[in-house]
Amino acid sequence: RTGQEEEGGRGRCRWTKCPVPRACSSLASLQCESCPPGSRLSADANGCELCPLGTFSPAGADCSVCQVGYANATGMTACLPCPTNTVRSAASAGVDIEECLCVVGYYSQIGPGHECQPCATGATCLGG
Repeated sequence: RTGQEEEGGRGRCRWTKCPVPRACSSLASLQCESCPPGSRLSADANGCELCPLGTFSPAGADCSVCQVGYANATGMTACLPCPTNTVRSAASAGVDIEECLCVVGYYSQIGPGHECQPCATGATCLGG
């Protein structure tokens, strides 16, 4: 960033000099920097914002949706894994451990989001 403009009494970076996905580090230093891990360039290109629930960013570029596991907080740098013998449905939002359900052949006495045990011999466990 090579300059700033005043808008409503507060400084704002001019983004023509900051290539995406870089953002202003601070108005005092007037430098372009990458967004930190767990964040991305804001939609208005006015700085960085934390990745929303269900997404992550290991390098501070774009936030990616958790394909497996979940992200139950904003600003995640990686998705958290589901407990042993569970999987999250691709149709779920990936924002809570309780979206992790037992795989076929396993069950949980506690409920969703907990480690699942193998079915007893001869029993049928449909998962979920």
